[in-house]
Amino acid sequence: MKRIRKSLIFVLGVVTLICLCACTKQSQQKNGLSVVTSFYPVYSITKAVSGDLNDIKMIRSQSGIHGFEPS
Repeated sequence: MKRIRKSLIFVLGVVTLICLCACTKQSQQKNGLSVVTSFYPVYSITKAVSGDLNDIKMIRSQSGIHGFEPS
C-alpha cells in the first residue's frame, strides 16, 4: 500500500513538473498577411485597402518579378 502511494505521488510530481515546464510566454504573432507587389500602383492600392492590418512590401525595381524569391 505504501509503495503504491509513493509511486502515485512520484507520478503526480512528474506530471506537475512537465505541465509547469510547458508554461512559457508565447511570442507575439502578427495576425496579418505578408503581401509583395510588383509595381507602385498595385502597392498603393493594396496599402490603401488593407491599412495597418497587413504587411505590404514592393519588390525592388531592378530585380523584376521573375527573379523574386520569397525568404
